[in-house]
Amino acid sequence: LERVRLDDPRADDDGIYRLIRGLSYLGLNHLEEAEKDLFHPIFSGVAEVAPWRAKVAAGKQDWKTASREIKAGRDAFGVYSNELQNEFRLLDAEAALEEFDIEVAKNALEGIKTSLTEGADPKVAATREYLEGLAALRSGDMERAVGKFDQAIALGYRPVETKARFSKINAELAQKEITPDEAIERLNKMQFAWRGDDLEVEIQKRVGDLYIATGRMREGLQTYRQIVKSFAKNPKARDIAREMADIFNQLFLEGGADALPPIKALALYYEYRELTPLGKKGDAMIRKLADRLIKVDLLDQAAQLLDHQVNFRLKGEIKSYTGTKLAVVHLWNEKPQESLNILQKTRWRALPPEVKQERLHI
Repeated sequence: LERVRLDDPRADDDGIYRLIRGLSYLGLNHLEEAEKDLFHPIFSGVAEVAPWRAKVAAGKQDWKTASREIKAGRDAFGVYSNELQNEFRLLDAEAALEEFDIEVAKNALEGIKTSLTEGADPKVAATREYLEGLAALRSGDMERAVGKFDQAIALGYRPVETKARFSKINAELAQKEITPDEAIERLNKMQFAWRGDDLEVEIQKRVGDLYIATGRMREGLQTYRQIVKSFAKNPKARDIAREMADIFNQLFLEGGADALPPIKALALYYEYRELTPLGKKGDAMIRKLADRLIKVDLLDQAAQLLDHQVNFRLKGEIKSYTGTKLAVVHLWNEKPQESLNILQKTRWRALPPEVKQERLHI
């Protein structure tokens, strides 16, 4: 195809050329390049191309577009082989389930031209069982869902088997047939069996969610951090990074860390201090943690937090207020010279009289 283009610069204007090149890119899973060709305006409204466009959209997790395109292409399924028709119907069902349209998914699955008998395509058979399990799950029929997941697992087609195991664990957890700790153990084992795509992200994310839900904040944040580090370009990683920041705020700004022993709370803060927000929220977070440390007489640790604020985060009047508090901590900690030094360092003319008086008393 590249040789054709080099010989004929007008090749890009030819629909058949674009179609073949787009399908070739899709076969290589080069979705960005496939999208440029298959979503070219020349193919708008072409029912025979729509299923392939749906495959590109599904590969990019754009289920709204995938659902629209597969719907536009249903009438053209018949021009393709049974194998491709099965593939398109499975995609139709998956897109419908993503949109929570159970009836459309069931109709698509009923049209699959294969069976569980010997000689059936294991990929098609396993995917159908798995999607039927998801449809049952969406309908609230947990018993049927677990049974379908078991059938998908038994067929041994690994990509689908892993998805089915993942969904089965979640279904059993929802039914309280297993505990969160049992679910975490089983999901952690699965991480060694499947690597390198969105499913691995989903498995790790679920482990992190369960850690957080059971109060194991450090393990949960560690799991999230690993996802963000390993899958930096994945859109889900950006969402997880935002979720980490929200959890950190809940812990240290909204009182969530009050349930932790002070030393553990401090250790957790230092381990993830890069999540401290900029501006007033971050400053309030540090002061709140410092106040808690002061209450339990962890004066050295409180002084370190406040000292970092004074030296690196604050300016002007608020720096002087925080310096006053730090001077008191140093005094309580029997470090009078440190107390005097910080008062000198945080002088500010326009302070209220009561603050000036407090600093004179110190």
